[in-house]
Amino acid sequence: MIATRLAGFFLCVIPIYSQDAREALDAIAKRIIAQERVVGASVLLARGDRIIFHKGYGFADLELEAPTKDETVYHLVGPMMPLTGIAILQQVERGKLSLEDDISKFIPEFPEQGHRVTIRQLLNHTSGIVDYHYLGDPIDATSRLPKALDEVMALYAGKRWVNEPGKKWDWSISGFQLLVTILERVTGQSYEDYVQQNIVGPAGVKSTSYCDDFTLTPGLSHSYRKVGNRYVMARENDMAYNTDLRYCSTVGDLYQIWRNVKDKKLVQPETLKMMSTAEGPAEHMSAQDPKMRYGLALTLNHEDDHRSVGQHGSLFGYSGCLYDFPEDQLTVVVLTNTEGQNAYAIGRALTRAALNLPELPKPPASPPDVPLAGSPVSAAGLAVGPTATFQISAA
Repeated sequence: MIATRLAGFFLCVIPIYSQDAREALDAIAKRIIAQERVVGASVLLARGDRIIFHKGYGFADLELEAPTKDETVYHLVGPMMPLTGIAILQQVERGKLSLEDDISKFIPEFPEQGHRVTIRQLLNHTSGIVDYHYLGDPIDATSRLPKALDEVMALYAGKRWVNEPGKKWDWSISGFQLLVTILERVTGQSYEDYVQQNIVGPAGVKSTSYCDDFTLTPGLSHSYRKVGNRYVMARENDMAYNTDLRYCSTVGDLYQIWRNVKDKKLVQPETLKMMSTAEGPAEHMSAQDPKMRYGLALTLNHEDDHRSVGQHGSLFGYSGCLYDFPEDQLTVVVLTNTEGQNAYAIGRALTRAALNLPELPKPPASPPDVPLAGSPVSAAGLAVGPTATFQISAA
């Protein structure tokens, strides 16, 4: 407890690369993982091109009590969005697309209902097209039915639009499904082949792959969701969603891909600057946080006055977060196998410690768990039945 309370102080007075600093970061990670009730997590912090903290916590497989490693594989949710943006903007650099192109040029069958939607508006979530995740279809009713791209499109084509294109920022995963379709039609390649040849391969990563019901993914963690005070397997199926959500990776691979972006190996510097710039309605992304904005496939976020770019999200019982703080030369990557925005919470806590910022206020306390007779509990003290007693261990 003392180490946790003093973690921020330690980081203020000792070098960030020191053993004491790593122990302070470790204490913070354990505390937030327990607070967020995460089954398993992998975290990575880097300063420039030097990794300063890289560790796994909890379980990759709760039933088998298989520990999480620093490079455990997870489904990507959140950090995959910028990769789709990079793929599209590579085509802009090559003269195959323009950000101002009307999407009807590439997807004439999509009913624009009298609107004009541009590729830019898909990238910055100002298209006005409804997010099909909120239509009540794929997550609940058809989460186990694989869908091709045209089937996913049929979920929201013809539905009432959220707003006029270019008038308001509103998150819509539907736009990224359309971007995948545009990419495949422009390049004549599948999304999987294109990403492998133009992003994954050039970045030199080995554990990032297309993963679906027809492939085995070595090192892949199981995913979990909370039901009351117990855990169950998360049964949502990535086959029911966009192709760009069918990817698995590690924190180390994501960091390496991002380094390749910053080192001008995947897109030009002008392109990254454009991705990191908000325009129009995307300058007002959140009423709760006026400083949060949206670029092109990138959230323009912050911790106090420290600016960051990246993305976070949760789906399939996984959670992901990658944020880069350019002026601080700090990159933070967190992946977990538990539903909810817990990766973002872990990442924020570690970021604030590394930047010597005060801790965020603690969330309201949850009601105490009531143990039930006969509830199975693992040897490590992490309940798999109705109770939820946590004893986080690091790999």
